[in-house]
Amino acid sequence: IVPFHGQGMNAAFEDCVAFMDCIEDPGREWREVFADFQQRRVDNANAIADMALENYGIMRESVRNPRFLLRKALEHELERRHPGHFVARYSMVMFHLIPYAEAYRRGQVQDQILERLLDGIDTIEAVDYAHAERLINDQLTVFSD
Repeated sequence: IVPFHGQGMNAAFEDCVAFMDCIEDPGREWREVFADFQQRRVDNANAIADMALENYGIMRESVRNPRFLLRKALEHELERRHPGHFVARYSMVMFHLIPYAEAYRRGQVQDQILERLLDGIDTIEAVDYAHAERLINDQLTVFSD
């Protein structure tokens, strides 16, 4: 994991909890324990690694891009208007108890929603919020951690 999402220690703690769950049965063979642990953690480990790399790209290139700033403004507005459904991926990772793999998948859906809403527009005032509500209700379940 590259250090661009600040989640290395949290991921390690989650690994410890998952590993402890895997070794609760004293009769298990170590190869079973490690296979179980691998299966439990691989999706989350891959997700946080991917998100960290993506975050590096954002920090390096996107923060000065007007299109990126428009996208972030819309993301915050949708989070404000739909707090039970739309939660920014960064918020999911940093402030909620949600598996990394779920945050990654949900973030991909939300990215698609943002792209559709921003297609052909240049200002936040031009966003069709009724269309946004339909997309969010159709594609996102109620968020809970």
